[in-house]
Amino acid sequence: MAYPPHPRWGCSVEARALVSDLERADLNPALEHAGIQALQKISRLSSESYTLVQTDLGKEINITILQAAFLLARGPRTIHHLANPPVLKSCIRLMKTVEGLPPTEITPFSHEYGYLCFKLFIVVLNVCLLERWDKLEEVLTLCKDKELAVHVYISDMVAFIVGKQFEALKSGEGCDWVLGWSASANGRRQPTLLPLSDISTLFNLIWDDRKKFLLSQAPFTRKVTGLSGLMFVFSRYIAHERKKNLEWKLLQGKLYEIALRYALVADARQRRATVDVIDANKCTGDWYNTPKHIDTEDSRLILGAYIQTLTRDEEIHETLHPPVLLRLVALSVNDSTQELLPEVVRWTIEYGWRMFLSLDDEEDNFEMFIKFFMSAFSYLLSPPLHSPVRLIPLTQTKVIEVMRKKGLLDWIARALIQLRPGTTYAESEANGDVHESLILFGKSLTEVVPQRELERCFGQYVPEWWKVHRYFASIPAGRSSDHRDHYEHCGHAWLKVAELLGLEPAIDEYASENYYNGEAARSSGARFGCTGCIHTWYCDDRCKRMDWRLVHPHIHSHDESAPALRDLLSGFGHGF
Repeated sequence: MAYPPHPRWGCSVEARALVSDLERADLNPALEHAGIQALQKISRLSSESYTLVQTDLGKEINITILQAAFLLARGPRTIHHLANPPVLKSCIRLMKTVEGLPPTEITPFSHEYGYLCFKLFIVVLNVCLLERWDKLEEVLTLCKDKELAVHVYISDMVAFIVGKQFEALKSGEGCDWVLGWSASANGRRQPTLLPLSDISTLFNLIWDDRKKFLLSQAPFTRKVTGLSGLMFVFSRYIAHERKKNLEWKLLQGKLYEIALRYALVADARQRRATVDVIDANKCTGDWYNTPKHIDTEDSRLILGAYIQTLTRDEEIHETLHPPVLLRLVALSVNDSTQELLPEVVRWTIEYGWRMFLSLDDEEDNFEMFIKFFMSAFSYLLSPPLHSPVRLIPLTQTKVIEVMRKKGLLDWIARALIQLRPGTTYAESEANGDVHESLILFGKSLTEVVPQRELERCFGQYVPEWWKVHRYFASIPAGRSSDHRDHYEHCGHAWLKVAELLGLEPAIDEYASENYYNGEAARSSGARFGCTGCIHTWYCDDRCKRMDWRLVHPHIHSHDESAPALRDLLSGFGHGF
């Protein structure tokens, strides 16, 4: 339902006109003067109490004043005026004035006023950070001849430096000096950029209004003022709270979700830096047991944001970001939005193919990607919620049909075929982890879709499955024992996936109908073979001798039949 603009707070976030503030603007003297005057009015509120700003002084700052101040961010000549730390405190105080007022639909991020306060806060924060990192002049030099507003380039540079800050933290270097919380390497200490109490206030404002926060950041434009600088500040805030606040893990869980929400809609540069924040604040255990959506509208927004990002952002297909985003998406599906799940699956598989085909199987991260992707897929299908969503039959059918049409089983086959034999214990363990992730996917799928439906959907894949099965059954011939073990393990994983998908009867029937009447039985096609064997059970000794002579001339001892798969798996050592 559309509401008329509020006399003070302006249009709702949903109804606001997306007026571009991304174009360069060289302000004339009158507009520059108006912007400076507006900034000074806002800045003066930093020394006032929250109560006074909320009841009296805050009313002097209207939407027109906020817009005039923000105009200064669009040109290289006027951007310096925003290097004004007191404005940060003022913006938080102004956002606080919107909190909890009737009607209940009005929140800091629900209407134009709070959104403009937040945008101004972000631009001022980014300018202040770059000035302290001594990079502001460099950005202005680089963007002199560009068409985009200066604040866009500033946020891009902030994202780049935030990534460097997390690299420095990993090597034991400090980075809090830029916030004025510690001395720099040369012993100099900056004034505090923003007190921890104000950071806490803004953090809580965003958390309490996280649904509208996501909505306010989701016009899905490629170039917007980025929030990676704010995410960096929040991450350092949590690091400080860890030392003194017994509930720091609760705060960390909130930041984890806030950062995941923003990563869903951020552009490539901002998302890279935000994923660093996510990695630095990983959650375990209870965080994954509860839904993350506020309501059905929020659930729809989260799933829709994921789909739109994978649809529109070409660069994301070259990163490991989608599996990270699925941590939030999987916990945000409800009964009313599960119809979006097939589309989530479609674009996840599309990403999987594009990323897979861009990787060289000789690269060190090949095995890591296979495991990471399949583990995320399993998590999407069967998240560890206390009360998981039960998929209706229509959703089940659509999900597995998408998997079939997008060639997910071909993807799994190709992953196993391209998996390199391990030359060290660590590499062999990594391969074992890949096998586990593939089998976990099969188990997760059977938890949400009845096996009979899986057999119906994937039954036509049996001839293709058989080709891959024969490949793994025959390739160990002439190989070293380590290589034979590798390919047998791959074959067993392939068999286990088929078993979980309910394909075992169809495979046995296919083998019986197509392979036992030849002049000599094929190595994987004995009449009495079964999908539980990596090698062959032959009709009789004559078939066995003929087969090994024609197909495996380098193998001379064929007296022992292969054990059943269940026996092999019991001693596999990889948690199968």
